[in-house]
Amino acid sequence: MQLSLANILVDVDGIDDSRFFGDYLVPSPTPVADLSLCVTPELVRAEREIASQSYFSDTYLTQLALLRQLAEKGPAVGRFLMHAAVLEYDGRAYAFTASSGTGKSTHLQLWRRTLGNAVQAVNGDKPLLYASDAEVMACGTPWSGKEGWQRNVCVPLGGLCFISRGEKDVCRRIEPADVLERALRQLYVPSDASAAVLTVEFLDVLLRRVPVYELSCTMEPTAVRASFEAMTGQDFDACLVNNDERNSHED
Repeated sequence: MQLSLANILVDVDGIDDSRFFGDYLVPSPTPVADLSLCVTPELVRAEREIASQSYFSDTYLTQLALLRQLAEKGPAVGRFLMHAAVLEYDGRAYAFTASSGTGKSTHLQLWRRTLGNAVQAVNGDKPLLYASDAEVMACGTPWSGKEGWQRNVCVPLGGLCFISRGEKDVCRRIEPADVLERALRQLYVPSDASAAVLTVEFLDVLLRRVPVYELSCTMEPTAVRASFEAMTGQDFDACLVNNDERNSHED
């Protein structure tokens, strides 16, 4: 099986799950891939021990084992796994990250509900990032959280936002040095030393190229205005009007 992930070709052995991989499957595999991965029974057993949940199916654990292999070996070909929810608006991607349960998926859902068809999901939980010549690209993967929000696309990353719960909706741009440790926690750091070094080097590129924001929010629709205007630089109300007109024409 061969997959197209983050603009590279990945050969995969030990798993055959066409329903899960969907649009990422390469219909006519090429002889040469950028990366080769193999899921073994030992790796699946290791995932069960890590998860410590007896009710997880072998199919699910096999998918996790492949994801871990991708995250471990991806840095060698410049691909890095991040824990974030990523959406696309007006040709740019915006990544929202936080500890599990803080509300990154909820915020993505609020953008989609408020701004309609102008917002498309890139990935709801585990995007791949890579640095192009001038920008950092955010890419969909099949590992997208319980909502299943994902597309096989790569979009220039226009902003990285750290979410926290608050009583008011405030989004402000912050210095990369202020989030260095938090950002590293949201990137998968491989066990191999050389791959870990590549990950830290990529983090430096990410924080230099992509504006970083901090959003304190209520998880109400009003939070969208705060993050939207700060990250896109556009007027929220004007965009609502334009989006309503666009949607009415599409209907």
